[in-house]
Amino acid sequence: MLVCQFGALLHWVTLLSGLVECLFFAGIAFGWASLAVILKREGYFNDFCINATGANSSVYTDCSGQDEQLSLVFTIASTMSTLLALPNGFFFDHFGTMTTRILAM
Repeated sequence: MLVCQFGALLHWVTLLSGLVECLFFAGIAFGWASLAVILKREGYFNDFCINATGANSSVYTDCSGQDEQLSLVFTIASTMSTLLALPNGFFFDHFGTMTTRILAM
């Protein structure tokens, strides 16, 4: 009876810890649009912003290079997430949830 209760408790702990992980770490992928605005405001990749001259001789700051770099970061992160799903599934099948999560950390 004690083993059955421990197993049920372990399932609930695994579920709750998975929810907490998603709450804290899934926002990077799903909240990227909001995060990119904050990263621009904080000055990430400001080196790629250049002063440009408009058609009426007005000077403005062109930050398209900064946008490209932030898009590149998102593209690489989402691609790696997809590519690592297969090895992650292999680790889940052969070593279990706890070992896979420890390796992921």
